[in-house]
Amino acid sequence: MIPREHLWPIDEYWNYHAGGGQFKNIQVFTDALNVRYGAAKDVRDYAIKSQLMTYEGQRAMFEAYGGNRYKSTGVIQWMLNNAWPSLIWHLYDYYLMPGGGYFGTKKACEPIHVQYSYDDHSVVAVNTTYQPQPNLQLTAQIYDFNLAEKFSRTVALDLAADSNFKAFTIPLIQDLSASYFLKLSLQDAHGQIVSSNFYWLSTRDDVLDTKKTKWYYTPVSSYAT
Repeated sequence: MIPREHLWPIDEYWNYHAGGGQFKNIQVFTDALNVRYGAAKDVRDYAIKSQLMTYEGQRAMFEAYGGNRYKSTGVIQWMLNNAWPSLIWHLYDYYLMPGGGYFGTKKACEPIHVQYSYDDHSVVAVNTTYQPQPNLQLTAQIYDFNLAEKFSRTVALDLAADSNFKAFTIPLIQDLSASYFLKLSLQDAHGQIVSSNFYWLSTRDDVLDTKKTKWYYTPVSSYAT
């Protein structure tokens, strides 16, 4: 969809395959990618990081809703797929290829799901089925950037039908690397994994500049890195 001679660096050929109006280029996305994941070196590096960031963002959106049923009235995904070759918004593209957003959404929307809450650092088990899920075991493990375990906790729980359960909150961990990882696992009474999840996190949170919010965008004054 983009001629080989225009694959890198990003130019007007890329923006032609973005959106219209306020979405006519991918600068907001690219700025976040370069700061949070490191500046892209080439088109392959950009593609890998963009799929990773989109997975993270889509999963967070649907998990935020799942963790706040039914206080939240719903969530809107725009859009499922593109009607023409495009770089933005889709879960699967014009060529029917699923992207990071598809897999992030799929993970977040598991019928029985374990997840992390970015806002209050809690670990939550979600049951969107109409069947109770008794005798579950939830485990959370924190690893630093060198994969040394820094925290572990396991709790037993029963999940009622169509319910959420806030199991515990991840405490402040001393001497943690700036980038670190969280592994979650939810097992049934037979030790079979019902749900698992994995997060890459930062000791430095994104800081939103809400005073400059526009209808389509809230600027970030400081990025998680």
